Amino acid sequence: YDIHQKIYPLAQSPSLVVIFLMIMLLSVIGFKLSIVPFHMWTPDVYEGAPTPVTAFLSVGSKLGGFVVAIRMLSIMFDAAAADWSLVLGSLAVLSMVVGNIIALAQTSLKRMLAYSSIAHVGYILIGLTANTSEGLSAMVFYLIIYGFMNLGAFTGAILFSNETGSDNIDDFGGLIRKRPWLALALSVCLLNLAGLPVPPAGFLAKVFIFWAGFQMYSTLGNVLVATALITSVPALFYYTRVVVKMIVQDPSPKVDALGNRRPRLVDPQAGPMWALGISVAGIILGSIVVNPLMTFSSSAVGTVGKVPTIGGLPGNVQ
Repeated sequence: YDIHQKIYPLAQSPSLVVIFLMIMLLSVIGFKLSIVPFHMWTPDVYEGAPTPVTAFLSVGSKLGGFVVAIRMLSIMFDAAAADWSLVLGSLAVLSMVVGNIIALAQTSLKRMLAYSSIAHVGYILIGLTANTSEGLSAMVFYLIIYGFMNLGAFTGAILFSNETGSDNIDDFGGLIRKRPWLALALSVCLLNLAGLPVPPAGFLAKVFIFWAGFQMYSTLGNVLVATALITSVPALFYYTRVVVKMIVQDPSPKVDALGNRRPRLVDPQAGPMWALGISVAGIILGSIVVNPLMTFSSSAVGTVGKVPTIGGLPGNVQ
């Protein structure tokens, strides 16, 4: 807040110094959050790093980065919101398009999740670009649910890789025959990342953030929402492709070589199993306690007011 008091008067009439400072700040935030075009490190790091490290980078690092982004942009540079929101909105569009399109071509689950995380950053940026109490609240709600979804997806990749030594999407074929609990739990996480209401936590997170973009009542808001809706179509394909392979297809050679084994409390893989179970439980719980979570999200960003609702639309969440 001390920094805000010094920068706020300058931001009201931007000078070259303030503009340079904003560019540097947006670049740092872009690199931290893997926003296009600062995303180039993400797929290689996600694929090359140990999967637990990748899971931390994908969840913990992202959550921290967005907290910093909210405080720096919405508080320090609030007076220049019209300028940075246009830049951030443009980067959000690029992130949604690039992340979802390139994810389609991936054969590694970790690389697919890396590119999909870039796309999800684009979705989350809609709330920050709106810079309203509803937008920031929807953004925090999305981050909470996204944390469970993405952590569960990477934990599923850890469990599968520990047993087979592979994260190739084709090798997940027929997993439900040998590891039904893993296939079903991973499916819940992937389908929620796709925005399908099974259960509806991921779906509601997207609805809230899209609605916040629509409530901008501007060309930028309309472009953001339209891009998000269009790019959600390829996301449905590459997420459900993994689910279909696990549940519908015949077992792959990697899966066929697995022995029959039930999950146990005392097990070499007990840690990842518990993490996956907690992630699925978090998704289910988030689908039930929507209002308390949204109230918490509003409090977290320093807002007081009503929980964002989908007024006048079918399926209104009150």
